[in-house]
Amino acid sequence: MVLQLQGAMMKMENFQKLLELKKDLTGIENLAIPGREFIRLGCLSKLSGKGLQQRMFFLFSDSLVYTSRGMTPSNQFKVHGQMPLYGMTVREHIKSIL
Repeated sequence: MVLQLQGAMMKMENFQKLLELKKDLTGIENLAIPGREFIRLGCLSKLSGKGLQQRMFFLFSDSLVYTSRGMTPSNQFKVHGQMPLYGMTVREHIKSIL
């Protein structure tokens, strides 16, 4: 019984987190769907012709969403893309020294 309550509490907390993220992300529909879990977020830098640009990544149980800070008064994250994790392979990249 206690384990069931703990599991239900964890699901409710995760759903609450998804609802909070939904407010902070623009350009994504159906973020809070049944079965989706928020796992982690992290910042990466993209090197482009404009120089280094910060990107924020949000990892969910079924997808990876990449964003940048919007220029809105609310400072929301603008979604640039969403990649499904199904069929995705993660492997270590060893950078060769030339």
